[in-house]
Amino acid sequence: MLISQQTLDGFVLGEFKAQPVGSTYTLNDARDKTRTRNLIKMIIIDLQPFSMVSDAGFLNYSFVMDPHYKVKSETYYKNIFDRCYTNGMEKVKKKLINDKPSVISVQLDGWSGNHNSHVGVIINYITDGFKRVSLPICCEKFNESHSANNLSIWLDEKLEDWEVKDKVKVIVSDSAANMQAMVDQMYDVQHVKCLNHVLNLIVKDEILEKPQIRKLIETVRKISNFPNLSVFFAEAVRSKCIERNCAVQALVPDVVTRWNSTLDMLVRFIELEDVIKDVLFVDGWNERVMDSSSISSADWKLMKNVISVLKPFKSATLKLSSVSACVSEYIPTVTCLVKSLETQTQNDEGVVSLKRRLAENLRSRTGHMMNNLTRMQVTDIEATDYLAIATLLESRFKDKFFLDPAKLLVAKEGLLALLKEQDQLKVGS
Repeated sequence: MLISQQTLDGFVLGEFKAQPVGSTYTLNDARDKTRTRNLIKMIIIDLQPFSMVSDAGFLNYSFVMDPHYKVKSETYYKNIFDRCYTNGMEKVKKKLINDKPSVISVQLDGWSGNHNSHVGVIINYITDGFKRVSLPICCEKFNESHSANNLSIWLDEKLEDWEVKDKVKVIVSDSAANMQAMVDQMYDVQHVKCLNHVLNLIVKDEILEKPQIRKLIETVRKISNFPNLSVFFAEAVRSKCIERNCAVQALVPDVVTRWNSTLDMLVRFIELEDVIKDVLFVDGWNERVMDSSSISSADWKLMKNVISVLKPFKSATLKLSSVSACVSEYIPTVTCLVKSLETQTQNDEGVVSLKRRLAENLRSRTGHMMNNLTRMQVTDIEATDYLAIATLLESRFKDKFFLDPAKLLVAKEGLLALLKEQDQLKVGS
């Protein structure tokens, strides 16, 4: 008689099912509720699928941690999740009623994943006690056309559902034409173009413009992807790291649509410079990996200089992506990047034109010069009252980061007029 081979899952599940369990918690037991609540929290925080509650490894871990807690079905946790969502919505609505914000800004973004398109909305405001509040109110599939009209109708419905539409004065989104057109359809709403999106466009525009840099990045990309094609090459890199007594690190391939991943690829390549030189040119992998092409000493230097130029952009991107990021950082960030690009250093060999083009593109997209580089609608950030006034009111920045003295003067006059208006309102009330 043939006996079927036992699966690993079956072995693990059989191991702990065979053990004496004793009594399990009832559903009304406080200990059962605590564990269920925290299991739901783990699924939410780690973005795990509900199917994890059926995984052998998780079931075994749960049993070892507490054999009296019985893991339920996926359907059970889904139903609890739905109730948590409903309760969460009620809490957010109650907070909005209690806080009574007079002005709200909206963050809007879309992305694709798992063959579906999604759109998420976050609202932000400041309480009477000057505390910043950020509340996600929506994240839904949006598989229809992302036209300005469709997005405008959809966003209107969501803001109406949360009874905040009449309080929205600012919408933050990427600088795509459909987003600008969507905001134009909404009454009395300012559009703040996400600076991270603008920086991403600038770097992608320029990083491959110079043939020498483009060719170098393509060579580095080919080498960094080669471990996925040859385990022997991957092992050669690991072995050489050990031989040189340095930390064993793998090469990092980039995602061509994300410039910061290209920067990460270059940084790792430089970190493993000696290892890569040995593997390619001493151990003889050069011809197999790069079709007899080579990386000259000038190329290594150019790579380091490109990294030096792009690092401030990545630092700005990370800073603007933090929870504490504020609109008051818009003008100072642009000014610092422009100044860094226009400052000459000893590390500019091979990247002088790259720095010049990046600076011109940055100035162009932020309204500091005539828009000769792009066809997109340009916002003059220093002439935009809410950006300029926010910068002036920020104690870290004040009036130190304006590139145009004339626009700084206008911004100060606008701030004085606003303060005078507020004083008159207080007196009148």
